[in-house]
Amino acid sequence: MHAFPQAVIHKMPVIILTTLSLGIIAFLGYKSASNKPPSAGEATLLAILAGIFQILAGIVTPVKGVSPTILKGALMRLYRISRKAKAADEIAQVAFAHGVSANDRRLALGEISALLSFIQDELDDAMRDWVNFHAEATGTPVQSISALTVAEERDA
Repeated sequence: MHAFPQAVIHKMPVIILTTLSLGIIAFLGYKSASNKPPSAGEATLLAILAGIFQILAGIVTPVKGVSPTILKGALMRLYRISRKAKAADEIAQVAFAHGVSANDRRLALGEISALLSFIQDELDDAMRDWVNFHAEATGTPVQSISALTVAEERDA
């Protein structure tokens, strides 16, 4: 039996996380076209979960190793994002149940908006952390996520 090349083994977490993300997106597309599509809350939660898997895949991409401190911080940030996404989903489920007044729905949308703002801020911070880590790991300063993408495409 042949062993996997070392390069493939190091990339397995990225491959698994990316596959999970793409699987969620495919599942969401499939369910959306079915006779019983997911609710808005379920679709939002699945989309956020797919995004989290993509971000986590980017965080654990091997670039001269990830320090345990950076990884722990990234995982804690993803946990906080996950909790806020779950809270937003629960509020959406209750707010759009039958019999909820328009005023209560408006209040719920305000709460959901605040939770989504928190999620957006955390994701922005996660991207900045990754840019900073990438610069430390490679010795190449990076000004933005788009600059990082352009540099990786050029070097490939």
